[in-house]
Amino acid sequence: MARRTLLKRLEKAETAAKELSPIQFSRFDEDALAIYSAVSYLDATMSPTYHDVEPTAAYARGKEIRNAIYGPIIPAHSNEHLKRYTRATGEFELAFGHEPAAGDILCFDHVAQMHSPENYSRHFGRLMQAWRRQLPPAHLPPEVRRGTAIQAFGP
Repeated sequence: MARRTLLKRLEKAETAAKELSPIQFSRFDEDALAIYSAVSYLDATMSPTYHDVEPTAAYARGKEIRNAIYGPIIPAHSNEHLKRYTRATGEFELAFGHEPAAGDILCFDHVAQMHSPENYSRHFGRLMQAWRRQLPPAHLPPEVRRGTAIQAFGP
């Protein structure tokens, strides 16, 4: 029951965010933001690496959009929000869209739903579609099986 309710709330939040956004993104813009946001999943042992993706037009546009939406990245030591941040508060914010206040409750079901294989499959599925549309075929994305990313390791 709680799982279904949370899933509906997540879908409603995504829909509401798109409707409230004064900016209408093109397919390229949405793809670029997905690619830029996903670069943190890449490391030097994978193929492609960050260095393969960074020079692409999609990455550059994704960075531009991210900065327009959220502002420039603030160093952690200067970020008042991060000074209050814990893993639990981060999970709460991910589930409910705001910092927890006294009396707010984060249940196991909330965390389990957010980190479910279905949610990861949806997230990585969108990323892989964007990747296939915008990046050269030589830059293959990681494969996802049952919600788990399967890495392609470099030479």
